[in-house]
Amino acid sequence: MPEEPVASPPPTPPSRLGFPAAFLGAVVVMAFVLMFALWRCERVATSAAAAPSEAVASVARAFKEILQLQPRVTINERVVLNQSTPLLELTVLQREVEVEREMEHTWMGSTKRVRLRGHYRVKVGFDLSQSFSVDLSDQPGIPARVSLPAPRILGVEQIRTEVLALENGLWNRITADNLGTELAALPDEAKRKAFRAGVTREAEQAIVQQLSARFPQPPGVEVKIVPPGPPGQPQ
Repeated sequence: MPEEPVASPPPTPPSRLGFPAAFLGAVVVMAFVLMFALWRCERVATSAAAAPSEAVASVARAFKEILQLQPRVTINERVVLNQSTPLLELTVLQREVEVEREMEHTWMGSTKRVRLRGHYRVKVGFDLSQSFSVDLSDQPGIPARVSLPAPRILGVEQIRTEVLALENGLWNRITADNLGTELAALPDEAKRKAFRAGVTREAEQAIVQQLSARFPQPPGVEVKIVPPGPPGQPQ
């Protein structure tokens, strides 16, 4: 007797949860992607905001250590830090200078003569009442731009004075005014000699070198020396 075929079970109907589950998974993934994007945006914004602050703090530290002042700092020409300093002048180098002066005057065949030698310490630096400024950019790769007034001879300090000659004429005598005038002229001679020797240029090079070392490369720093004002005493 032939065997009856075994009946196979009826096919399982397709699940109705497949599409909702896939949709829910996609929503969860999109939510995570959105949250990550927002987090990254926040980090970038925070870093961008912190970068100028760090740069300003670095500039302030450099000037305080080198020139003992706080310069005016701008970011894209917007002032973020005003200049301040507790000092009026800052000496950055000193040089000793020796000068001589001689005066000879003849009246009615009678000659008087004065010859002096002075030893001075010349002080070179900055007038801190003038403007010191730093311009920063919030764009990467642009160097800091530093503007400094030209260094100048701030003063001279007398070390010693020697009288090399005091010679009176028979009736043309050396007066106190003669001697006082020659003594008063010695400091100006010391200033002129120091200036011709390049002390202000030496001070400028020293400051540029120190500032350049404090601003890492890249982007580095561009230092501009503002020319001195009208001629007067040697700058």
